[in-house]
Amino acid sequence: MRARLLLLTLTACNALSVQIDQPRICQTIPVALPVVSDGGAASASANFSIPVEAPVAQPGEQDVTLVLTDVTLTRPVDGGPWGTLDSAVLLLRDPTAAAGTPEAAIIDYQRDPAVAQGDAITMSGTGVNLAPHIQRAALPVQLQVQGELPDLEWSATAQICFHLSATVDYAQAGSTK
Repeated sequence: MRARLLLLTLTACNALSVQIDQPRICQTIPVALPVVSDGGAASASANFSIPVEAPVAQPGEQDVTLVLTDVTLTRPVDGGPWGTLDSAVLLLRDPTAAAGTPEAAIIDYQRDPAVAQGDAITMSGTGVNLAPHIQRAALPVQLQVQGELPDLEWSATAQICFHLSATVDYAQAGSTK
């Protein structure tokens, strides 16, 4: 009886919520890109999924925001082919959508011609909340790049960083079960 009364009191006070703010969570994954020649320039694209270990928002129970802050592409350690990356777009991909459906850009990079490109390229995110797009603990994306790329398949290592903030209302979650 006392436990129920305490739970009722805490629920009325909304004291059973937890806030999480993790400004930087990073992971590294390999990315392989085939090349398609387009006149003097080359373009490449690859579909892949980014593993995401973030809570999936439940209406009324959780408020989750997951924003991609930056992606750094790094030349392979084996010194494989590289090139000059003029532009890159990382798009959210909806595998269930009809062909030609627009996808939200979560990275949109244009190279500054005044800056020399080294063995790593860092690109900033666009601020899109990715939490609603997580499917089976993964974020399906497509990377599209253009520039003076190698004329064969090439790979890079991608360090992908996120900002996670969440509020979990345990009182609300308990009342819906």
